[in-house]
Amino acid sequence: MNSSYANYSHFGNMNKATKGPNTNEPLQMCLSDTMDKNFQYGSNSVLYGPRSEQCQTYMSQRCATKWDGFCEYYYRQHNNTNSWPNSQVWPDTNNPKFWYDQTSNLNLGNQLLKNTVEAKYCTYPNATPHQELFNPLDPNSVKLTYYSDEAGGGVIPVCRVNPATIDNDYVMNLALQNPNASYNTIVNVCNTSIREGTDLSGTKLGDVCNKYQQNMQQLRR
Repeated sequence: MNSSYANYSHFGNMNKATKGPNTNEPLQMCLSDTMDKNFQYGSNSVLYGPRSEQCQTYMSQRCATKWDGFCEYYYRQHNNTNSWPNSQVWPDTNNPKFWYDQTSNLNLGNQLLKNTVEAKYCTYPNATPHQELFNPLDPNSVKLTYYSDEAGGGVIPVCRVNPATIDNDYVMNLALQNPNASYNTIVNVCNTSIREGTDLSGTKLGDVCNKYQQNMQQLRR
């Protein structure tokens, strides 16, 4: 008797071109929570997903290198504030943990944007980088970079941009369209540009920095 039901051996198989899932590729765990993921990776899959620290760190570091369709999907898919769990607010789980708004409440899509902007434009001169496996149970898993504060003064980023290319930078344009997600990093760039004498005039970011400085001067009066 023929059955229209899938064979048990095929159930949950997302990658039909291979005999099994690519366990080294975190995208399969991080883009969304699905039953497929649970069947592919077993009980360990509950530790990973769009809300996990590992996935948010992986996605932001990946998207800081190149913002592609997967980044866009995560950002748009998890920015729908009308659906659970995106209607919930979650603490910022990206490292470093000592940045000013470490307890800010953002939905997952905005967290990706915030973390990506920081990962792309900021360095941490007073911090020590170290790497950890995305999945510590898999020695072939990709490595994530974290920063620790050994001196005890806090991990404070220094953020810079290239004025010649920043107007055409897709990530920065997203940040300027949605400043609530990455306000502190934008302000950091503005302050660094003033401190280091970087001319941002004539750029969209420069206009934002000018308004920020004007507001700061009014507050000091």
